[in-house]
Amino acid sequence: MATSYGKLSPGRRRVLAVVMLGTLAAMMLAAFSLQWPASRRIDAAVEVLAKARAAPADELWPAEPRIDWYLRYDGPGVTGWTAAVRGRADDGQFLGADLAYADRGADLAYPDRGGVVSIKHWSLNQTLTGGSYMGKELTEKGPAQTTIDLKGGLITTRRIDAFGVTEPKVEAPENYLPKGTLEVIAWRMAGDAGSDAQFRLIFNQKQRHPNLVVFGSLQFRGLGQAQDRDGQPVLRTRITGVRTLSKLDHLLEFDRDGTLARVLLQETGGRLQGVSPQELLRHDPRAAQILWKNLQQHPPDPAWPPFLRRLESILTELAGPTDEVGV
Repeated sequence: MATSYGKLSPGRRRVLAVVMLGTLAAMMLAAFSLQWPASRRIDAAVEVLAKARAAPADELWPAEPRIDWYLRYDGPGVTGWTAAVRGRADDGQFLGADLAYADRGADLAYPDRGGVVSIKHWSLNQTLTGGSYMGKELTEKGPAQTTIDLKGGLITTRRIDAFGVTEPKVEAPENYLPKGTLEVIAWRMAGDAGSDAQFRLIFNQKQRHPNLVVFGSLQFRGLGQAQDRDGQPVLRTRITGVRTLSKLDHLLEFDRDGTLARVLLQETGGRLQGVSPQELLRHDPRAAQILWKNLQQHPPDPAWPPFLRRLESILTELAGPTDEVGV
């Protein structure tokens, strides 16, 4: 039978008190040891963002429109492709767009034919402190659209999907990573082996609450220089975290000039492999036309139409006159 505390001798009470205080101190130390690295990673993220905001525009974004093409592999075969558009508007702001396309049978939404899984547009000012984003995607529940505006430190979101409409607002955390900046920040950390930072960001699929912006968290680790499978030098950054309910573990490989050459999707074993436009078009001859058609769904920002007119010549050279586009 356990002895009550009141029946213990004074000596045993003192011993018990010391043990309890020691246990409490150990628990507090353990909690602090877990919190301290996270706090340091957040501080590191704030520092990385501050340096990027102070960097010249040429270090962050190409002046002229540019398209990078990627084939997606899940296992040995190609299952789709991605196009990444980058460039600066006439007024100097950064513009970008990403399109993801699934081949026939590669996505549950397209069992009998290929189709666009997502198209995302964004604009950012040169200090990365303001901008807008619009993303359209096909989910298991049907089409969804997300818009995010960042202005004066305030984030305003709007999500329309099968669950309804949400329109919450919130102040941006100090380590908030705006849409469109993930690759830029990963590149800036890639050459700094041992760098470790934790960012807050918005995953579209998490936005379910009508009055609450739900943030996700990703950890960036700069890995420095390595060699790719062809023996060429690359700079690497590993990004880990949880996206919605699934694990995310991506290894990004950059050329020396900062071009994203490959993304290893380590949680699934897949990868995105940078390829030439000609190689991409050999896989899907309609790719340039599909991209052009979907770029027309840009946000109502006056910077987009003149930017697309500059981009049109690149796509015309690849696929012929854009007025003949048909998907």
